[in-house]
Amino acid sequence: MIRKTITYTALLLASALLLLGHIPFFALQTMPIIGKYAFDRGDLYSLSGLLHFNQKKEICAKPFVNDLTKYENGINLFLLGDSFFEQLEPNNNLLKGIDNVFFIKWKDQFTINQLPKNSQNILIIETVERTATEPRNTNNIIVDYQLDKTSKIVKNFEALQNFFTPNAEYILQQILFNDRISMQFKHYKAFINHRFFNKIEPKIIWDKQKDQLFLDECINGQYGSFANISDTSISQIVKNYNQLTEHYKKMGFDEIYFTIIPNKESII
Repeated sequence: MIRKTITYTALLLASALLLLGHIPFFALQTMPIIGKYAFDRGDLYSLSGLLHFNQKKEICAKPFVNDLTKYENGINLFLLGDSFFEQLEPNNNLLKGIDNVFFIKWKDQFTINQLPKNSQNILIIETVERTATEPRNTNNIIVDYQLDKTSKIVKNFEALQNFFTPNAEYILQQILFNDRISMQFKHYKAFINHRFFNKIEPKIIWDKQKDQLFLDECINGQYGSFANISDTSISQIVKNYNQLTEHYKKMGFDEIYFTIIPNKESII
């Protein structure tokens, strides 16, 4: 009886891990809950496991809430980007004169029945330096004339497009090893590797003089801050942004702007 119980328990656990690792819907529901401890402290801490950098991220402003019902007339600002917009407070002086603001993450999809009428609709597209060369799809903002005026946001739409995901190992690492208890073991491992073998996570560079962690890909990577960019690559970047501009102009936006946030490695 005990042997059967152990066997069935192991099978259930293995099945649960299979679902979490390979089906994005389940993984995306689980990761923010189980991995919240490490997520609140940033990717560099999570990757390195170094206790020295166990600092909870500060919240700079109130979480942004879209006004999805009163968006006709006036000036409407659409922000398409990531965490640099995420904590933007709608009523501060930076947005003075703006009537409505809509924030859409790169990984999400915002659907509206039409662009606000009798309004000036402005789109700001933001990306960070290390991903500026990547082509972007045009599925983040959708106009669906059959939709009612409430609008909707689909979270993580890119991942949900595929029923199965090839990134099972990465997802399981995020789910199983980013909670408070697992991070304690990462602390011990990182301490031993650094103290006795002078090694740290290879994806991380620790500048002890500045007491800063950096992503290796942003320093030594193909698209890092110090990589040589060919004329062909620059032409491709311009082409990608021109295609985005053309797409959203046809959708009805009056003004479109791009902002590329430098890697912190470029600044520091």
